[in-house]
Amino acid sequence: TFQYLGVAGYEAIARALMASVDDYQRAIQGIPGLKLIGQPHLSIVAYGSDEFDVFRVAELMAQKGWLPGLLQRPRAIHRMLSMLHAPSQPEYLADLRAAIDVVRSDGHGAATIQARY
Repeated sequence: TFQYLGVAGYEAIARALMASVDDYQRAIQGIPGLKLIGQPHLSIVAYGSDEFDVFRVAELMAQKGWLPGLLQRPRAIHRMLSMLHAPSQPEYLADLRAAIDVVRSDGHGAATIQARY
């Protein structure tokens, strides 16, 4: 990687990736009912909710074509981000907000999926 990108190129990509992670975290914190889980130093964002079933949100996100990673304790969704995810951030967040709206309007329906690992 360093031979191809050079140290400066690698550092530029790392800075851009971490800026994208920061953007995702700020956006998640701005969505009512969601909370960030943990404070990782790498390119992962995990979020959950005390107000609704995030696994139900994950099911709806999967129906939109997203691949939600699930955590068991606490129940949460996580995304391992790379620079490939940066361009899709607005669409992902719009679909996330829409899924949450559906879950809230449906009441307290339970998800059928489970986190298994």
